[in-house]
Amino acid sequence: MAISGQIYMATDGQILLSADRWMRTYWLARLDNTPVAFSEDDASALIGWTTNLASSYEEAVEVAIRHTVQLSKTEHFVQELETRHKPAEATGRLLLHALIGSTPPFWDCRSLQAIVAEIKPQLDADMLTRIKNEAVRLGCTAAHTW
Repeated sequence: MAISGQIYMATDGQILLSADRWMRTYWLARLDNTPVAFSEDDASALIGWTTNLASSYEEAVEVAIRHTVQLSKTEHFVQELETRHKPAEATGRLLLHALIGSTPPFWDCRSLQAIVAEIKPQLDADMLTRIKNEAVRLGCTAAHTW
């Protein structure tokens, strides 16, 4: 089973334990090409892991944005992020990073709109504009009104 499937099937406690014990170390090593470099597929699978974290979420975001990803390769990322209610600034950075690396078709405009509505009051205007512009580029035609 791919790592993304294992991540989504794990319980919150298992995920947090993994984060504390080995995931951060593993992720950083792979970003440093040890034992091999991350592929875009690897990074895309692991970005979804960040949504399950609590206390280490912001640290995981900093690690996650070090490699390009494509949302089309992370089926549940936007829906998971929508339901997790994470800190706005880190969520904005993670979301923008993921949107920039993605290509149409993009099917999660409704979830993306819900996330933007939640984090909008805490985001600076530049980041909000950049997220909306990426959403429009991906096919969320009403994103400029969010």
